[in-house]
Amino acid sequence: MTDFDHSQSNADRQAELLANSKAYIANYDRDSLYRELSKDIQTKSPQDGSNLKDEQSRDEEYIRQLEICNRLWHLGGLINELQPLESVDSTSSSSSDEAWKSIDFKASVQSLARLRLKLSDVVESFHLRDQYIRIFEELGNRIDEYDQKILDLVHLHLEEYLEFGEDLSVKYQDKRDDMTFSQFLKSCHELTVSSGSGDLAGLFNFNRLFNDWITEVLSKLDSGYRTVLDVTEQSVGITFSKCTPEFQSFASSVEDLITFFNSFIEFNRIQEEYNPFQNLQAIVGKTLLKSLRGKIFSEKYVYSLILERLGTEDQQETTSDETATTVSSAGITKQLDVLSKSLAKEGWSRDGICDIEFWMDDLASAWVTDLIGRSMDELKEMAMDILSGKYAESFKVSNLVIEESKESKPVKDIGKTEQQPDNWNNAWESDDDDDNAWAGETKLDLEENGDDKKDDDDDDWEAWNEEENWDADDKVKASPRKSSKTSVISPQSLTYQHTAITDAILKTLDEYYGHLLGLQKQVDKSKDTQDIIEQFRGGFKTLITCYFMMINADVSRFYPSMILFYNDFNKVIQDTAVKYQVDISSLFSMSYSIVTSLTAELSKGPTDIVKFYSPVFFEDGYSDSTQLLVQLPEFVDRMRSEFDKLNDKLVSEIDLNQKLVTSIYLATSRDVYEQIFQRLLLRQEIGSDECDVLGELIGSVLEITQSSSPVIVANIPKMQSFNKLEQIRKVVVSNLKTILQDFYDAKLFELETPELIGLINALFVDSPKRRDVIDQIVSVRESK
Repeated sequence: MTDFDHSQSNADRQAELLANSKAYIANYDRDSLYRELSKDIQTKSPQDGSNLKDEQSRDEEYIRQLEICNRLWHLGGLINELQPLESVDSTSSSSSDEAWKSIDFKASVQSLARLRLKLSDVVESFHLRDQYIRIFEELGNRIDEYDQKILDLVHLHLEEYLEFGEDLSVKYQDKRDDMTFSQFLKSCHELTVSSGSGDLAGLFNFNRLFNDWITEVLSKLDSGYRTVLDVTEQSVGITFSKCTPEFQSFASSVEDLITFFNSFIEFNRIQEEYNPFQNLQAIVGKTLLKSLRGKIFSEKYVYSLILERLGTEDQQETTSDETATTVSSAGITKQLDVLSKSLAKEGWSRDGICDIEFWMDDLASAWVTDLIGRSMDELKEMAMDILSGKYAESFKVSNLVIEESKESKPVKDIGKTEQQPDNWNNAWESDDDDDNAWAGETKLDLEENGDDKKDDDDDDWEAWNEEENWDADDKVKASPRKSSKTSVISPQSLTYQHTAITDAILKTLDEYYGHLLGLQKQVDKSKDTQDIIEQFRGGFKTLITCYFMMINADVSRFYPSMILFYNDFNKVIQDTAVKYQVDISSLFSMSYSIVTSLTAELSKGPTDIVKFYSPVFFEDGYSDSTQLLVQLPEFVDRMRSEFDKLNDKLVSEIDLNQKLVTSIYLATSRDVYEQIFQRLLLRQEIGSDECDVLGELIGSVLEITQSSSPVIVANIPKMQSFNKLEQIRKVVVSNLKTILQDFYDAKLFELETPELIGLINALFVDSPKRRDVIDQIVSVRESK
């Protein structure tokens, strides 16, 4: 069927619809028939029975159909008003089509709205919503067709008011065919309300339309174009011309764009409840400010702007080149001031203040903040690359970078900018007296022998030993560190492994700091730039923290191992501190949180077992000796299973960081030891039948914890908690004579006097010799 045939068919259907309606009521007087039928219904007698009821129902149906026909008559008139839409085809809509131009848009919208409303009234009045009536289905389909054609007409008219060229030029014409754009929008609003399809934002979305356009325009300005503004009483437009890409031409073009939108909004001051342009300036303004921010803080312009501010307080003579730079930056400042005032006006700003004002008020701080923001975006992109698998090869064992942890010269003179040798240990030193980052660390209780005691200068991976309190009396060292003037390489230096991800992070930090170096090359040495330097230094902590926060939120998604993440993070901290001579030692508290989290995760299983069996073995009140013997092997088997899992997890990663893995294993073992002896030391009474069981249990725990890597096992006997639990075992399985002899032989040195006395009281409740042994112990301890 051709388009003409299709149009003819629609016209024929409409004519048939109207003809049938007319024929239906052509042979009677509607009003007279209505009165007679109503009268007849009222005079019928109730005694007529079922026949009367049938006649009444039939008469009521006649009246109902008559009223429907009356309503259809009115609908037919509205369809006649929409007849011009029958002459156009949606598949060939074009602004050059005379048939489309001949349609009265406003009248068509109003007629369609009335038609939809009248049809809805008929359906509701006669309760036809759930009934199928062909003529109403036909009318519904016809309304849908009219809707589509009017929507096509809307877009055709919009193109007449607002015309965008392929070269991004735009021309707004406020009036077309005696109808302003505001009147056009009002009719469009009526259309959306009557159809229930939403509001004008859903129909046009001017915010997105103009924001997408201005984004492309700003990109075009960067490629060597400037705007040409044309404003008349009835129109406003933007075209483009070629130019040299300089800030002055860019700023001038931004002024034109602001004027364009001001004029556009002025033409369309809509005071109704609907306003499709309510937030247009604010949204477009954000895009303009983002582009201006990029220009202001680019190396091409920001250096001269900062130099201008550094030179405002003194009027030293300058060369001709310096004068040109000053004039240029002064011109930029003046243009920015104009733009700031324009973008601070109503519509563009909610509080009457423009961001440009803040940027220029403290340009150096704003610049550093901008650079930090850009660098953070790079780090976020890197994190996404890790998730996408871009760094998958970096996690393979064969690709891990092995480095040696060495003792080295501590960082001194933080204010200096010259670079020092890039050694792993440097950042751990120099500021330890002031850094409380390690204050909350787990206290690993290795005992130190005088011959094996490490130098206080050893503040690298070896510092883990010191910070974890590996001394005999379990008290944190408070002695100040000594500064070594020469770097000493340990004869048995440990190694750690990190990934190539650290290179990507350090590269981002290098590029960030490179902007400061670029500024320093242009700044006169007499200018005070220390404040800017300090702001740059502070940015390192922000950026490294950003990296930590992103990964630490869910380490398993980014790294196959928390230890590997720990190594990478500390590598970044150390290299940054050494290379840029910056104090970021407080970041070590973050690295320690990784260890704390991993230690808590790994120690939970073993310590939960101690807690579960505590009422049986480690608390007063349990008297079933048979159950003690039954549950002892259960306890041992479960504890052995947990430490097998611990070994599988840690020993497989010992090459990543031997010292760290050892420390975590020892911390887990210490937690188990402490869980046991802290409970035992609270006992008021320990029966003789429990002693052998407890002795065997403690011995098994000590044996289980020493079933690990030789590197780890070598450190366990040095732990205070290990020796304390072993000494408690000796006391539990010994008689008073043996206990006293061990005391004099200094084999119970880890037990404090109240602890030793408490154990003796619990073990020997009825012994007459108990008091004498206790007195001897107290006498000896007090004499020292």
